[in-house]
Amino acid sequence: MIVWAEICRKDNEHAMFNVAMLNICCDVFSKEDRVVAFWDKGQFKICESYLKNSPNLTIRKIAVVRPKKSDKLSWFVKLGLEIVIMLKVLLFARLKAARILFFTSLSPFSQYILNIILKILLKKTLVIIALHGELELVKGESKKKIDKYLAFCLFRSFHSQIKNRKFLLLGHSIAKNAQRYGILTEDQIITIEHPYILPAKQLSIIHEDYTPKKLIFAHLGVAKLSKNSHLFFKLASEFRKEVKQGRVRFQIIGPVFKELQPFVNEFVDFSMNDQFLDRSSYEVLCANIDCALFFYDNKAYELCSSGALLDAIFFGKPVLGMENSYFKGLFSLIEHKPGLLFQDFHGMVLHVKRLLNKDTDLKVFQHGIIDLQKRLNLESVGKEFFDQIKNR
Repeated sequence: MIVWAEICRKDNEHAMFNVAMLNICCDVFSKEDRVVAFWDKGQFKICESYLKNSPNLTIRKIAVVRPKKSDKLSWFVKLGLEIVIMLKVLLFARLKAARILFFTSLSPFSQYILNIILKILLKKTLVIIALHGELELVKGESKKKIDKYLAFCLFRSFHSQIKNRKFLLLGHSIAKNAQRYGILTEDQIITIEHPYILPAKQLSIIHEDYTPKKLIFAHLGVAKLSKNSHLFFKLASEFRKEVKQGRVRFQIIGPVFKELQPFVNEFVDFSMNDQFLDRSSYEVLCANIDCALFFYDNKAYELCSSGALLDAIFFGKPVLGMENSYFKGLFSLIEHKPGLLFQDFHGMVLHVKRLLNKDTDLKVFQHGIIDLQKRLNLESVGKEFFDQIKNR
């Protein structure tokens, strides 16, 4: 039996990754094992239409709590419930003698507790934990007390040698950086590229007669300082004349954190709030843009993959971004490139200007987008995943 569990995230958080990994588990194990998935009932409802119809899959719906940022008590409630559900999942896996137990995400504190439990229980079960942005905490660059505490939990967990536990990293460049920093060792790691599910309808705007009257450049996902999102406002300001003329539009599709208030201007369309869009609204907005812009540097995305970048690729949108190890690693997987990476902000400004002056166009990235879609589809990533665990 394979036990799959998402006990930390709910609603749209990691939704596409979760359903992609569950589909992969059903594909690579369904012939020999039953797959039982513990999944938040709200996120399951969002993802149900993307889920493959597998006769060997059983869904066990659970309730994951979303804490309020300003309410400390709600965070204790969330963590307490997460640990209770984790214990139930562990006991279920032990009772059923599960061959593999896969957690799609865990809070740092839950990882610390799990680390203690695995020294006693489930020694014959391969336990896999997918890591996301929490790896950045271990670098120790944050000065917040809570981040230091969470980093301590992760550090203790990572440096405990438990032979039957592996950490799933979503990118080969991320795995290399995790080893370079001494966060994880090679034998602790399973590495795959971040999987994704193609939309049922091909939404690419790249075709032979593509000649938009107005170019729409978009910032996808959460806009915040750690992503250098303030540069999106700066870029729009560089083209204020073209915005007023109706030749170009700059749009943020996703939450905008209040920390960006000093940088906002009238040349960007956005909503100042920290609420995520529902998936269907997000997809409709993504379908109508021409190009996605990214300003990440290595400070925030050296050890973390970008779901927003993958959204751009799988909606068929070219990517213009700053050079960083994750983007360069992803682009290196294929011969044709799905966009351009720039060494500095000025380079991006010049290219946007060339696009507006029609000195170049976006159609040149068509083959790169298609190639990367194929490289990151479920079949390709599933094989990559299975090859590393097939002997367990």
